[in-house]
Amino acid sequence: SDIVHVLGEGILVAFRYVVKHAEPYEVQEFTFGQKILRVLLSPISITEGRSEVIGATVLFEDITRQKLIEYSKSSFVAITSHELRTPLSIIRGNVELLLKKISQTKGREDEIKMIHAVHRNTMRLLGIVDDFLDLRAIEEGRMQFKNQNFNIADLLNEVGVEFKNKL
Repeated sequence: SDIVHVLGEGILVAFRYVVKHAEPYEVQEFTFGQKILRVLLSPISITEGRSEVIGATVLFEDITRQKLIEYSKSSFVAITSHELRTPLSIIRGNVELLLKKISQTKGREDEIKMIHAVHRNTMRLLGIVDDFLDLRAIEEGRMQFKNQNFNIADLLNEVGVEFKNKL
């Protein structure tokens, strides 16, 4: 009962599972005070005629620092993404207004092409920022996927336009 108090019921259940089923078991995260541990259990067996499990080894790995780094990275991505989103949205809005104004005048095709390029790339950057935010949501298990049909020809045309502009 002392070991249950110190390690928690979950580790004891895992230990019993390893001994009973003679197979390794891993506890991905286990909180112990201020530490976050990963616990690996592996059966110990003897062979005298038939194999018999006599216990298990338990390895505790301190992953507190790793988890702190993961959290810091995730927070950095979220904060940076939100900070990028605001000026990009302002640029997008101003470019759209500029496009409306300049498209009404004749003989400004070159300027219109440049403004369209700025708009397209601003939208691309906003898409990248959204992808970072989606990645964070996926890592945190908050992302839910929804299957839907799409037109593959439209997607291929979009990709073709992007590559054409890069050549």
